[in-house]
Amino acid sequence: MTPARRAPPPTLSVVAPVYNEHASLPEFVRRMTAVLTGLGETWELVIVDDGSGDGSTQILEGLAAGDRRIRPVIFSRNFGHQIAATAGLYLLARSMAAIQAIAAGPLVEPSVAQRVARFCVDAVALLLPRLDAVTRTEWLLYGAPDAAAFAGPMGALVVYLALLTAAGLFDFYRRNA
Repeated sequence: MTPARRAPPPTLSVVAPVYNEHASLPEFVRRMTAVLTGLGETWELVIVDDGSGDGSTQILEGLAAGDRRIRPVIFSRNFGHQIAATAGLYLLARSMAAIQAIAAGPLVEPSVAQRVARFCVDAVALLLPRLDAVTRTEWLLYGAPDAAAFAGPMGALVVYLALLTAAGLFDFYRRNA
């Protein structure tokens, strides 16, 4: 028996880092679910629990058990909201088109800095056009592709890891300078 193929990825994704939000988490999810459902598109809500110690983790797990569109990412300790947001965006980075849409979105003020940021995102998209191919779970279900199909995405992954390492080293240097 062949397992059923997964549904295509959602059209909309929202990332929300949380830390010790047990009181407001259910209401936040209720409101976001109402808004996203009202848009008429497929969606997911990626909630990154940044090591909460107040029961937020259990509430989040319960909410996710009731709705498959809610995707929890749970950290073992607090790393800071920047890392939590980055982890959520990493999950969404399977689609460079999503990141390009964010960079060019209607909420972005037209400025030189915005144009530079958009250029940088487009440059990363040019370097990593097939990053989504590396993160597909279909490979786990249906077997790895042939070597030719595997080489391109793995090369993109190496470039992505190099860029991520460079950004981390830059941040480390900046904090210690």
